[in-house]
Amino acid sequence: MFFILISEMRKPEDAMKAAWCLQGFSTMFYVLFAVTIYVYIGNTVASPALLSLPTKWAKATWGIALPNFLILAFVLAIAVPIFSYLIGISAALFASWYTYGLAGFFWIHDTVHFEGRAGIYRRPAMFILSVLTIISGAFICIAGTYVSIKGMSSQPELYAIPISARPPTPWKQTFKSIAFVILWFFASIMINGTQFVFLLPIRLLPFRSARSLYYEGIRWTKGCLGCLLSAWIGVFVAVLMCQWFAPTKLRVTFETQGPGKFSKEDIKRAVVKNAQGEVVYLNLPTKFVLTANHQMYADWWYAWCLLYFIGPNGVHRHMFITLKKSLQWVPIAGWGMQFFNFIFLARSWAADRLQLASKLASLGKEARKEDRPFCFLLYPEGTLVSKDTRPVSKKFANKIGVPRKVVIQYLKQPDMKNTLLPRSTGLHYSIPPMGYGQNYYTLRSIFFNGVAPPAIHMHLRLFDVREGIPIGDLSSSVSSSGEAAKGAVEVDIPAEEKEKFDVWLRDLWREKDEAITKYYENGTLDTITDGSTALDIPLKLRRKREILDAFCFFFPAGFAYLLRRARH
Repeated sequence: MFFILISEMRKPEDAMKAAWCLQGFSTMFYVLFAVTIYVYIGNTVASPALLSLPTKWAKATWGIALPNFLILAFVLAIAVPIFSYLIGISAALFASWYTYGLAGFFWIHDTVHFEGRAGIYRRPAMFILSVLTIISGAFICIAGTYVSIKGMSSQPELYAIPISARPPTPWKQTFKSIAFVILWFFASIMINGTQFVFLLPIRLLPFRSARSLYYEGIRWTKGCLGCLLSAWIGVFVAVLMCQWFAPTKLRVTFETQGPGKFSKEDIKRAVVKNAQGEVVYLNLPTKFVLTANHQMYADWWYAWCLLYFIGPNGVHRHMFITLKKSLQWVPIAGWGMQFFNFIFLARSWAADRLQLASKLASLGKEARKEDRPFCFLLYPEGTLVSKDTRPVSKKFANKIGVPRKVVIQYLKQPDMKNTLLPRSTGLHYSIPPMGYGQNYYTLRSIFFNGVAPPAIHMHLRLFDVREGIPIGDLSSSVSSSGEAAKGAVEVDIPAEEKEKFDVWLRDLWREKDEAITKYYENGTLDTITDGSTALDIPLKLRRKREILDAFCFFFPAGFAYLLRRARH
């Protein structure tokens, strides 16, 4: 309740002064009150009443009562988020009358009872004061109750409050976060154990069928468990963790007007529903490069969850990402990332060019040869939007000449407002009004504190690389490196073509930036799509059997158990 009072102060920094003043006044008042009662009533009164019991019983009752009061107060304060408002309602309903209203009624009652109405006429000032006291008590009761209930009902949801301003996490949620960590690491160990114990020996066999079986097993484990944000978690596990610990939904909309638009017929073909009208999957192409703006670390998590719903069987098993080279030897996580054939880069285009070209060419060739899905996930911004990265984005804009070349085209706003200026080199080669995303959502706040976003908005555009993107004809490019003989498909990109692609990508990001601004203003994406195309897809597993998939059917645990039994 004190925090509510502090928030209403003209100078919140004076809160401690006010607290000391209030405490001093209260102490002096109660001392004066106690001395007066003692003088006029005598020393026969025990306060609290427990002191009037025999000594042994008094000590016993105090020993029971005090811990219970302390524990109860702690539990209520921690477990009930609106406890301060409940105290406010109680004070308004009862303390107002006990402090003000009843005192006025008592004076009027005693005066009329002993002196009749004449007593009121003899002391009009006291009568008026008593009436004002009653009115004050009634006003505090009605107005205080209204304000407390109004404040409680108008409390913003936790997800709308910055993480730093949120109340402490309830104990119940703390236990859930512990369960989350245990399940998460247990699933990680199960999948990594499956890779080492069952799949790696198959890879060592000198048979072509063994190689195919190995990669099929790796794709299955990737569907169960993948690598995200320097800590690995699988798509089955990711969806399951959302379902159990941070329920939310994907709100998917389709572009219907601008570049990459869907027609109504395209949307109708893309959305597959069951008999209950629930979205089962999205019938979209299964070979694509997925790009998106980067607002928070959980973007990787939810993007992977989206892939679970693309195609009848999902494309989550066939997704590849780029990561820092230093992560490949992180215990468990790094080993899993290497099994998944993720691409490790040094964050230098001069050093990464051949590695990226070779790896993507190899992965793409295998996907085309075996006619299986392929998805390469890339965030062109390279990092999150934050107060630290905003100056870097502006510096990059100045470096590439955006203020000079496109200041008129971009409404005299060279840098972005809600996103970062995209860096197109890697993408070309591979083909905030409310605060920053990380201020509201982190992996810890979502899964440990249980404050998930109510919906994940994903606005889809679909581009055909043969027509919708100024990427040129890469098949006719000539290798400039002697490494071509080793199988690397490295190509030279003409400067003019690269500049066209840069402008195209920046235009697309500028439109995205303006769409996000409109969303912050209107709270909806209807300004860039017709509202009828919005789909809500709950993040939950489609089949109960996939719960076992998330833990690789506990194969490593069973193997360890049998091995131990065999030794004994």
